[in-house]
Amino acid sequence: MDTTLLTLHNLKKTYGNKTAVNIDSLAIQPHSFTCIVGKSGCGKTTLLRLLAGLETPDTVMNVKDQTAASYSTTGQSINIASCIAGLPAKTAPVFQEPRLMPWLTVKENIMFSLKGLDGNTQYANQNQRAVPNLSADSENKTERTQKQNPSSANTDVSLPSPEERCRQLLQELELTEASALYPSQLSGGMAQRVSLGRTLFYDPELILMDEPFSALDYFTRRNLQDMVLRLFHHQKKTILFVTHDVEEALLLGDRILVMENGNIKADMPVNLPTPRKAADSELQKMRQQILDLLAE
Repeated sequence: MDTTLLTLHNLKKTYGNKTAVNIDSLAIQPHSFTCIVGKSGCGKTTLLRLLAGLETPDTVMNVKDQTAASYSTTGQSINIASCIAGLPAKTAPVFQEPRLMPWLTVKENIMFSLKGLDGNTQYANQNQRAVPNLSADSENKTERTQKQNPSSANTDVSLPSPEERCRQLLQELELTEASALYPSQLSGGMAQRVSLGRTLFYDPELILMDEPFSALDYFTRRNLQDMVLRLFHHQKKTILFVTHDVEEALLLGDRILVMENGNIKADMPVNLPTPRKAADSELQKMRQQILDLLAE
């Protein structure tokens, strides 16, 4: 049975007299896809920045003993005072902008997490999992194999080399032919796929996505949404996905949090199978409910 992966309790962040985040209690389950929607300035991005360690909660800043009350780690998870508990040690953000290294090729950007602080190549994680083939044909083959030999589902796959893992990711993200190109030679959609590939290569347990597709055209955005859904189902990641697009949240998430003035105003499960159609009557009903909440 799944247990809670991450718990927030009395999490608060203020800037002067403005409260950006003020969450009494929130639990995130492992292998869940949670979308966070709300008006601009409601605290969505600040919440992700707190979880990414890019901002410090007020709980930590206001205590006298910074060492005892701030960041403690077990090697597997991180506790930030009492307000953020169970944060996976391997947590990675995907930003609105790709933020690629302009002097590195597509392949080198994806493998960037192998670089140590001294610039030398090293294994970022000795326990990396194999990158699954996300194609429908591969999925069918996997299902057939597991039906023929149920025990195979629990058998460890031999770990591929970093080069092989990168090759697989390039293939799955449709970037193989672009592997030697530099960021200046990429379209917006390609650059965002490279950013996603860099995150997947790092193999985080929790992925924080901050409106990653907001600057892309409709067709590119839909293609990347499909890719994210496939990786979510195949790699069993936990995803927190911030978006201002209610339709996008309904197409992707199995849970939607509506934020207002730093608070969680509504917590709505989406009990519909994926892939989903935006014209689905249930989705349209939920969309109107969310829009009504945001309009109040």
